[in-house]
Amino acid sequence: IGDEIYNTDKDENLLQNGMDSFQMMNSIVEIEKELNFIFSDEDLLTANFSTINAIIETINDVLRSDMDE
Repeated sequence: IGDEIYNTDKDENLLQNGMDSFQMMNSIVEIEKELNFIFSDEDLLTANFSTINAIIETINDVLRSDMDE
């Protein structure tokens, strides 16, 4: 899956390019660990993690909301 994601356009659906739901959840956990935050339940929608751009946008939204608090 790694090479497929690296060679994936940022707007291509990751689930259609070899990522399964288990890998998606593992990726979410790794992002949370790396950035030291936890996604809210409202953030944990497949659409928010279906493309690289969607992931980036979701992370930015979380970071912005953390700054507003």
